[in-house]
Amino acid sequence: MKRMILFLIAFLFVIGLSAQNSAYERPIYRDYGTFKITDGRNVVSVSAFVTIEKVDPLTHVDDVDNNALQMQKTQKMQKNAVIEPKILYHYEVYLVSKSIFEGDTTSTWLYGTKIFINGEDVLINQFPDGFVVSIRTVPTSIYTYHSTKSDAEFEIKWEKAIYEPRIRK
Repeated sequence: MKRMILFLIAFLFVIGLSAQNSAYERPIYRDYGTFKITDGRNVVSVSAFVTIEKVDPLTHVDDVDNNALQMQKTQKMQKNAVIEPKILYHYEVYLVSKSIFEGDTTSTWLYGTKIFINGEDVLINQFPDGFVVSIRTVPTSIYTYHSTKSDAEFEIKWEKAIYEPRIRK
């Protein structure tokens, strides 16, 4: 019985570790580098990257961008014919906190965060002034986007970034 419990604990530990690093296993579409401000010993720093994956359009048909859906609706459809995208791209925007407070890595708060895709603020209806997000020291997914196009341009803007002195790695 003890062996079974130890096995289950070890198994769950391994699954937890692999789930945390899954962002680094995906192909990186674009790496935006690191934003950094130094104030003596303390540093506010955030790095950003976007991953890309090809996914099955049948399981993500509701996630396709509006332009692709509009194109499908305007095309002539024959009787009993269904038009589906051939390839669907799944993008994920990740941020990683590299901030340092008193020698320890720590999380970072971003205020007034806005995400632009192809020059358009995609969250303007939900968050007209931007949203607040806490970025951890491991990859933190902040936005997911699906498109039939393989060449999306992402831009992330925020008004203020502050390191989190209470939550250290």
